[in-house]
Amino acid sequence: MHSLFQRVIPLVLMLGLAACTSGSLAATEATPSPGATTTTGGTTPTGVTPTSITPTGATPAPTIVPVGLRVSIIAATHDRVMVYQGETVQRAFTARVDANGQLLFLKEIDHIGLWTHIVATSDTLFFYNLYLRSGFVARIGSDGALITLKTYAAGSVKEITHFVAQGDSVFAYHRDTRSGTVFTFEADGTITNRKTYGPGNVQDLTNFVATGTAVFGYNHDTRSGTVFHIEADGTITNLKSYAPGNVQNITDFVATADRVFAYNHDTLSGTVFRIEADGTITNLKSYAPGNVQRITQFGATADRLVFFNNFTQKGVVSRLDPDGSIVNLSTF
Repeated sequence: MHSLFQRVIPLVLMLGLAACTSGSLAATEATPSPGATTTTGGTTPTGVTPTSITPTGATPAPTIVPVGLRVSIIAATHDRVMVYQGETVQRAFTARVDANGQLLFLKEIDHIGLWTHIVATSDTLFFYNLYLRSGFVARIGSDGALITLKTYAAGSVKEITHFVAQGDSVFAYHRDTRSGTVFTFEADGTITNRKTYGPGNVQDLTNFVATGTAVFGYNHDTRSGTVFHIEADGTITNLKSYAPGNVQNITDFVATADRVFAYNHDTLSGTVFRIEADGTITNLKSYAPGNVQRITQFGATADRLVFFNNFTQKGVVSRLDPDGSIVNLSTF
């Protein structure tokens, strides 16, 4: 078995913990986008028109990607999945995973807009456009309808390159300046900043993944990383760091509430691991090169993984067993 982390080194504080008092995620007061119409629960971006798509219990589930189209992002709350196609059609589907592991599609949303990132907490989604610095906060209703809570007009959100959510806390990171902000969502979609870390106060990281209790920040260039916990007040508590060269070559991560799958798309290999309370990485199972399907998009609810391959336009719903085994449950 290959070790994901080849050697554990003592804790090194690599994330700056001196919070800045200035700066916030929302650079100006949030204002609805021009043309947004007020609905129950907030505002709806112009052109968002939820339409019905019939759920089904069949396996495989109905095709959601017409020939020639690609999935851009898969994001998931505790129990709902958002499949977003943004390259050409700017369309999304909401879905849920049933008890048998089948992906049941609930609603189709046309003209949802162009978004570069979608980050999900346990029950809330934030759609963000890096180039316009705009976004909107939404929740998925029990029937699959996308309920928009608040919109943020162009220029009203800071420039962010990465997001990661641990529970209901989100860390928004800017790699070029090595800065970031921890924030949470209020019930009405308002973004509340908990703590901001100024330029140079966060280490250089390229990837993030979070379970329900911890975050792993990884640098693909140096193959190093740090496990940390986000406190309720936004403080980042470092748990354990891994020096350059001590982490495998990983290109993508995805996590359920308590386990992580680390994947290398070049070698089609991977490792399932668990993050202990002290930040120690416990490897559960490794998959040698060529033993993992090609995957281009990843998402996960609290207990199920959702994979998609844009080349074959097929997806898989899987579970991570306690021993690290990946068990495929259904295809779509």
